[in-house]
This record gives sequence, C-alpha cells and structure tokens, in this order.
Amino acid sequence: MRYLLAIFFCMTVIILPARGARADNTGSEYGDVLAGLKFRVPEDVEMRKYLGIEGIKGTFTIAQVKIVR
Repeated sequence: MRYLLAIFFCMTVIILPARGARADNTGSEYGDVLAGLKFRVPEDVEMRKYLGIEGIKGTFTIAQVKIVR
C-alpha cells in the first residue's frame, strides 16, 4: 500500500507542474473575468435601488451596476 501511495505522490508531483507550464501567455485584461459574470437580480426592491438596476429583469453584469449613495 505504501508503495502505491509513493508512486501516486511522485506522479502527482511530476504531472501537476507540467500542466501549469503549458498555459498560454495571453492572459486577460483587468476586469475581463468579473465583467463577464452574470448575477441574479435581487428580489429586494431596496437592494435593486441601491445597485441602480431597477429596470433590469433576470440577470445583470457588474458593468450595469450604478451604486447610488
């Protein structure tokens, strides 16, 4: 059993860094990942008013939020 665990550990140590080395260097611009996410419109009227998304139905993105203070 120890022999199998040792082999599994060694393979994990060898394979995981190799996967990260193959990543491309294109990357994403600042805010690209978060800007693409969609969130459910809150049911609470006050929260929708706070976020500035009163007229939006279903889902919204971060770009649509206009926080009212």
